[in-house]
Amino acid sequence: MSHQKKQNSSTKTKNQGGLTLLEISLTLSLVVFMLGLSTPLLWSAVTQNDLDASVQITVHSLRRAQSLSMFMAQDTRWGVKLTDSKSILFAGNSFDSRNEQMDEIFEFPKTLNYNGPTEFVFQKLSGLPEVHGSLILGNQSDQSKTITINPLGVIEY
Repeated sequence: MSHQKKQNSSTKTKNQGGLTLLEISLTLSLVVFMLGLSTPLLWSAVTQNDLDASVQITVHSLRRAQSLSMFMAQDTRWGVKLTDSKSILFAGNSFDSRNEQMDEIFEFPKTLNYNGPTEFVFQKLSGLPEVHGSLILGNQSDQSKTITINPLGVIEY
């Protein structure tokens, strides 16, 4: 009987062995390969999301400036100043003559670029824009979105 117990215990130790170096290397190689495949897809999704969020922020700022001008908030006109790095909602006849205490600043991601008019100011009561046209927001992945403000102040994207 003691001989049988010894045989069972030696069988158990052979079956309880850990992972071999080859198995660990193959697993790590597979993980690295999968990460290499997914990184460009993830980067594309992140830059697309940044672009979409920036468009939403810009449209929101433009519509808010137009609404504040129509309701004559602070008895002044309202506008939006756009740069590659931010959107600034301001109170005043122009960005240079604005009341800086009323500024609402929204930062854009570093991957964003902007083309088009840089300043939009809306008239009191009517909400008509002084400047109309299209502005293009783009990212480093060559994706872009166009926002159009027509002469009647309709903002489309």
